[in-house]
Parts: sequence; structure tokens; C-alpha cells
Amino acid sequence: MLQTKLSQLPKFGFFAVSLLLTACYSDTDSKVSGGYTELDRAIEQVIDHTIIPTMDNMLVKSEKLNSLAIQFCDSRNADNLLLLQDQWKATNQAWYRLLPFTLGPLETTDALSESAVSYIDSHRDRGNDYKTSIRTDITAMMALTTEDLNATYFSSKNFTITGLLALELLSFERSDDQDQNNNAILAEYMNQSLKCDILQGQSVELLRRIELAQTGWKINYRDSGKSYRDLLVNKQLESSFTGIGDPDGTGTPAFTRIIVSMQEYYDYLGKRNVTLNSAQISNALWPALSQSAIITREVLSGTDTTTLSLYQLMSNGYKPDVEFVKENIIAFEDSITNENTADIISTAKVLDGNLKREIPEALNIALGLNFNDGD
Repeated sequence: MLQTKLSQLPKFGFFAVSLLLTACYSDTDSKVSGGYTELDRAIEQVIDHTIIPTMDNMLVKSEKLNSLAIQFCDSRNADNLLLLQDQWKATNQAWYRLLPFTLGPLETTDALSESAVSYIDSHRDRGNDYKTSIRTDITAMMALTTEDLNATYFSSKNFTITGLLALELLSFERSDDQDQNNNAILAEYMNQSLKCDILQGQSVELLRRIELAQTGWKINYRDSGKSYRDLLVNKQLESSFTGIGDPDGTGTPAFTRIIVSMQEYYDYLGKRNVTLNSAQISNALWPALSQSAIITREVLSGTDTTTLSLYQLMSNGYKPDVEFVKENIIAFEDSITNENTADIISTAKVLDGNLKREIPEALNIALGLNFNDGD
């Protein structure tokens, strides 16, 4: 049964989040060598054993999707269309596993001030359904030439007509009438040679965006010569990026950045029509949402290779809160199993609250979150 502490659920609309310059570490925090707390070490293991492998998995799935787009266009047969569709679903699941961690490389903006995540999943930031825009764009591209549809053309597209949604429509429906029968889809690819140029152009662009994010996490973030992982773990973000209004220059600890990113994801699920707008053509949303539940549990409980988990640290005097959070994750999973939109919204809101309150409080950390009414 869903557990909720009614006295702790504030009444507010879609809130704005602002972070204090630092999280407040209590004098009772257990210290380890080098001035790092046990929490620092636990978060380092979350990054190394959960977040980075999740980023790597998204890259692998995107590479396979691009490879199968090429394979399908070389053959244009039914079997390879099915493989392409299955791989899109696998890639979307990998994305929902990564989606709670939209920080650092995934929140980096381009010249148009759009985040990297927007180009991959246009629904995430604003909750808008851009299928009509993408269909119009596909029709317009069908009137171009192969020479027009080059890599630069796709990399300069607006975020509303790129990413996973564009590839979903290209893989699961015929463009002119949205027929979802695979024979109709295949016939269009056979009769319209440019359709494959469009499919491959979009798959290459998705892969490029994911490669940039993985490079940022593991090799070189914002031309610093250091990975986001190392900057985050070694508490060097604020010293490396100090521009006014720069989210990396706030001195916010790794724990706060990760927990707030996860909290914002569950706030998104509680406020946006995800179950009505996302992965509808492919009928692939529910397995994807399951990946979010799995990764949330993993962040808190650790993996087979971690030696210190957040649940372990929370249990030091706050064992009831650990059980409270575990029960709410189970309730969230049950709502996915039952494909219940109302329960998805309500359980996501409770987990949003857990990430604001119970989890940081059990770890004796002040996130410094301000909640304001309004969208």
C-alpha cells in the first residue's frame, strides 16, 4: 500500500527549485580520510557503479539503433523493420533508466540555450507533445534532396523535431496517414528513398548527442580537460566554473546535485502527462518507466559491487524512513505493472517528497530547496 506522511505534504503548484551554495553537513557525520564523509564515498560509488554504467548503456543502445537503421535501409525488409522497432524500444528503456540523472553533461545548453536532454527527449522539459511538428517536418524533408539531408542539417534542427520521438514516428508509422501497419510502413520506405535518409540522419544525430554526454561524464566536460565524474567527486566544479549564474559554479555537493535531479524527475512524472504523451505510437512506455523504478532502488540500495549504500547510512537512526521509502518504490512499481495513470502520478509525487525530505533528513543533509506556488 502507498505510504504517505500527510502532515509533510505541502500544498503547492509546480514549484521552482533553487539550491543553497552548500549542503549542510552535520558535525555528527562520519568522517573518512582526506576530509571526505561516508556520504561522499557512498555517492562516489553511486556515480561509478550506477550512473556512469547507465550512461554507457544508453550509448550502447543508441549505437545499436543507428546500426540497425543502416541495416534496415540497406535491405528494406520486414524482418529488419521489426529489429529496428525492437531496438527503439530498448533504447527508450535505456533512456528512462538515465532520465533521473539530467545533470552535468545532459543539462549543458547549446547556443540556443536548450539543454542536451531536450534534443533527446523533447517532452522532458516542457511536457509538450511535438508529434504534429515532427510529422510536418518529415513531410517537408521528403521534398528535399539527399545532399540537403546531411549531418549539419540534422544537428542544426530545433529540439522539438529531433531525438527519440522523431525516431519513434519514423519507425512505427507511415508518414502520410500515420498508418501503423508494418506493411504500410515498409511500402513507404520502398517507394520514398528519402525516408531512409531522414531515418539515418535522425539516428546519427541522436547518437552524436549521447556520445557528447558520455564524453562529458568520462573524459572532458565543458573543455575543462577533466571528466564531469572527476570534477563532481573531487569537489572541483565550483573552482572550475565560476561564471555568474553558472549551475556548475554554485559549490553544490554531489549528493545534492544527484538527489535534486532525481527529485525533479519524479516531480516531472507527477506534473506532466507522460503516460498519455510519451512512447504512445510504439506502445512502449510502461517497460521504460520500470527502468526508472529499478535505477531509483539501485541508487539507494547499491549494487553487488558497492561497499556502502545510502540505505545503510540512512539506517543509522532512521530505519523507519528506509522502510517508508522502500514501500513507496514498491507502490510506484505496482502502478506501472497495473498501467494505472492516476497511481503513477500519485506515487511519483510521494517519491518526489521522499527525495526532498525523508532521504536527506535521514542523512542529516539540508538540500536548501525552496518551493514556490505556480508553474
